[in-house]
Amino acid sequence: MDEAKFRNLISGEAKGFVPSLSRGLLYAASFLYGTGVWFRNFSYDVNWFKSHHAACAVVSVGNLTAGGTGKTPVVSYIANWFDRKGFRVVIISRGYHQLEEAVNDEKLVLDRLCPGIPHILNKNRVEAVQQAIDEYDAEVVILDDAFQHRRLARDLDLVLLDMSTPFGYDFLLPRGLLREHPEGLQRADLVLLTRVNQASPERVEEVQAALQQIRAAAKGREDEDFTAVEVSFPPERFLSASGVSIEIDKLRESPVAAFCGIGNPEAFRQSLVKLGLDVGYFRAFPDHHHYSEEDLDAVADAAKAENCLNLLTTLKDLVKIEKDKWAKLPLWAVTTGISFDHGRELLDDRLQQIADGIRG
Repeated sequence: MDEAKFRNLISGEAKGFVPSLSRGLLYAASFLYGTGVWFRNFSYDVNWFKSHHAACAVVSVGNLTAGGTGKTPVVSYIANWFDRKGFRVVIISRGYHQLEEAVNDEKLVLDRLCPGIPHILNKNRVEAVQQAIDEYDAEVVILDDAFQHRRLARDLDLVLLDMSTPFGYDFLLPRGLLREHPEGLQRADLVLLTRVNQASPERVEEVQAALQQIRAAAKGREDEDFTAVEVSFPPERFLSASGVSIEIDKLRESPVAAFCGIGNPEAFRQSLVKLGLDVGYFRAFPDHHHYSEEDLDAVADAAKAENCLNLLTTLKDLVKIEKDKWAKLPLWAVTTGISFDHGRELLDDRLQQIADGIRG
């Protein structure tokens, strides 16, 4: 089942006997999954399981839900923040779906966004941190997607919630997208609401209020004035594999075809629509998909059938394809920036506290 169909199923949009039965079976599976998650978190809470403390500062950027929330631009922002201030910083990722060259799409993108900053792929985060210290004399490491990885203690725990599905359809995996119950956010030092530009102001306020309630229930944090940072990822330009870039306006005059293999494909499609582009064809591949020639030929054929003159994808996808054209259709990635709609100072103050602790 592809990503779009799965989301239609767990969101409840798919109607009928078979989808209802499927959701029931998924709910049963989520109960078993949730029991395991609860026991693991409880074991850390009561110190049955121990967290390793690294000999450098550790910043974690993670999710409450499965799927894309915008971790890559946030990791890039934090890494470059420390780098500009002269700190030796290393990024650590688990390394999902590595290519033959022992890299993956996230590393390839972060290498572009954070030039000169080392990036280690290793599912053993404790081992990776020691490698960062031994090889790069790291003063601060940034863990990409590590909120649930409690084996490694951290100095700053950031959690991203995508405003398209902030609480993962209100169910744990696999019935919904939640990796753990929302009360897990009580462990977070700071929450970032991402893609707030794709949600109404009223919806953003609702989620902020829900987070206040979750935090108010946390022992020792009842009196905190908690506010989540609000972030958007505005599209900036279109970029080819060879480095040619063009303005957004250039592709508004004719239909475009788009495809992606990311955790939240609908957010990508919506971003194109909000740009005023005529998306004549759209296809979502599985997250971290490795494209074959047959995949791209199928996309190009469908695009031509809809009279689309350009192919659009994400930067994470383009770095794996490395072609300026496919089947004579120009291929572009949408480059995005990071914009803080509210609360940038909350994040920067937390980063500055870590910086002061390292050099203080």
